[in-house]
Parts: sequence; structure tokens; C-alpha cells
Amino acid sequence: MLALLATATARDALRSLRVSNPQLFVLVSTWIAEVRSDPAGPRAGRAFRLDDGTTARLLTFHDMVAGRDLAIIWILDEESGDPAMRIVTVQHV
Repeated sequence: MLALLATATARDALRSLRVSNPQLFVLVSTWIAEVRSDPAGPRAGRAFRLDDGTTARLLTFHDMVAGRDLAIIWILDEESGDPAMRIVTVQHV
């Protein structure tokens, strides 16, 4: 299983989601656990290439409470030697 890393902004957004929409938070948490177990699997989201050559992945959920989509962008971070899922951003769009 991949380690889990997140930017401070992403962690804050997830904490806020846990308060504002606990049901969606559980869904997102389950998704994160599944991706950590199988990062190339069907739950990994849409892949796109960043300017620096890194492949990022995007997944969206509809937040019924906020009335907008929640976008999560993550990358496979291998800089520390051990691969990790790094959540770069979590934001409503």
C-alpha cells in the first residue's frame, strides 16, 4: 500500500469536508484507501501530464451539500524513495 501525503491546503480542505459533508468525506476516504492499494486501478481517476513531465490524476465527486463538484488532484510521489500518493489539491469547482 502506498504511503499517503498531502499538502497543507489539501489536508485543510479534507478536514473542512469532514465537517460540512461527513457522508462525502467517507466516500472520499474510501476512494483514497482504494487508490493507495491499487494506484493504477479503475479508481485512479483521469490522468494528465503536467509541464514538468509528472503525471497527475484527477477525480471529481458531486457535493450535494455545497451544490458543486469536489475535485481531487493527486500524483505518485517517488522522491523520498518509497512511492506515496500525494494529494496536491482538494477544492470545490
